[in-house]
Amino acid sequence: MCYGQNEYALPTDHTLLAAELSSIIGVLGVFESFGCEAASGGRLSTVNSQLSTVPVVSNLVPEKQRRFAADIVRKLRAAGFEAYWAGGCVRDQLLGRVPHDYDVATNAQPPEIRNLFGKRRTVAVGAAFGVVTVLGPKGAGQVEVATFRRDADYSDGRHPDSVTFSTVREDATRRDFTINGLFYDPVGRQVIDFVGGQNDLARRVIRAIGRPQQRFAEDKLRMLRAVRFSATFDFALDENTLAVIREMASEIAVVSAERIAVEIERILVDPHRATAVRLLVESGLAAAVLPEIVPKKGPRLICPDGPAGSARKIKNVPF
Repeated sequence: MCYGQNEYALPTDHTLLAAELSSIIGVLGVFESFGCEAASGGRLSTVNSQLSTVPVVSNLVPEKQRRFAADIVRKLRAAGFEAYWAGGCVRDQLLGRVPHDYDVATNAQPPEIRNLFGKRRTVAVGAAFGVVTVLGPKGAGQVEVATFRRDADYSDGRHPDSVTFSTVREDATRRDFTINGLFYDPVGRQVIDFVGGQNDLARRVIRAIGRPQQRFAEDKLRMLRAVRFSATFDFALDENTLAVIREMASEIAVVSAERIAVEIERILVDPHRATAVRLLVESGLAAAVLPEIVPKKGPRLICPDGPAGSARKIKNVPF
């Protein structure tokens, strides 16, 4: 768990990760889901306190971030290129949330992006995939500018073997979930939606773009992300998307422990973590990644309930 700067670190081995997290997840998943607290002196309140007060150190100023991202779009447009905000920042804006960061999608290619913004202000961190990072002024952070693309096969289950620069429509259809496949024109103040993302935001649904089997085959970690998004936004998981996750859950084992740890950490520090843990169990992902937290038949747990010491029994406690 990352409570402080370097105080704790999530283990990178699957077995160690399970050992570190299973007891905490078990407490949160059982007690929170039934609305009761641990016995006096129990650790649920302590864990909740620690997870809910993770310090966030940032010098970013949201208004400066937004202005910088809009300026990037304007500069690309002025140079004759097509450009929009893309992905999570559009989703968050439509949900009334302040975006943590901004991404821009464009038909400009990496050399053209670097020439336009200057070599000193750009970093070609993912130029092979059409991604260039543009560095902003103090407080504005940085913006990833990515060329519209179409992906080839994902033979490693994480990265496309190659990419072909394409159109904004094709760029939308390669993304993971409809709510993340939206674009926004900050100049004309218009949402561009090729995948039904606005409708799914209104319906409060997490749905894979196109065929869920294909989306999850491309990157197995997307199955964990589906659970995290569903819990974080309090959205339902689309029935077909959930059914495919259940079919493919065991394949999550091919994902590196480091990438899984990042997703698990994000789940645990979110206020909706108990919902996420239940989804992990119900989807079959917990059995594949953290089998220690899967409920098993065994002794019942007595949870004190009320000042008189009355109690109710909870079956299948996962520890």
